[in-house]
Amino acid sequence: MSRASEDQPFLKYSDDPAIHESDCKCQPTRSRRGTVARLLPYAVVVVVTSLLWVLILLLVVPTSPPRRVSVADDPRHNVTSGAKLTSCGNSTEEARARGCKYDVLLNNWVPAPCFDQEWVDEYLEDNSWGAYADKNMTQRLSVEEMSQVDS
Repeated sequence: MSRASEDQPFLKYSDDPAIHESDCKCQPTRSRRGTVARLLPYAVVVVVTSLLWVLILLLVVPTSPPRRVSVADDPRHNVTSGAKLTSCGNSTEEARARGCKYDVLLNNWVPAPCFDQEWVDEYLEDNSWGAYADKNMTQRLSVEEMSQVDS
């Protein structure tokens, strides 16, 4: 290495006010073309990844509407398929007219197919339950009397 090159500053900068920046023959470090070349790999990754996700979604999402499966066709049939909503109404009279039964466990009227007499009997055998007609708990109610009260 020559002695002359060692005396030159590494960066072309001088704090001498007599030397103007316009005299500097240095090139900008990054041109527009360099920026595009630097960002191009990232743009390619974004485009390829997006296309991959679109392909995955097209393969996964069914294009035709689901077909109806009968109970006989599918062993994993959901028991609520084809179920109907049944209501006991809003009063004791409506509940009895619709064939509902009073469930002391729920303290409410329930449709006959939903009523579980075995659980009610087990609960009543315990005899630890009680319902009262007043706040002071002086008048005990029977199950029949409980079913007469409209809530």
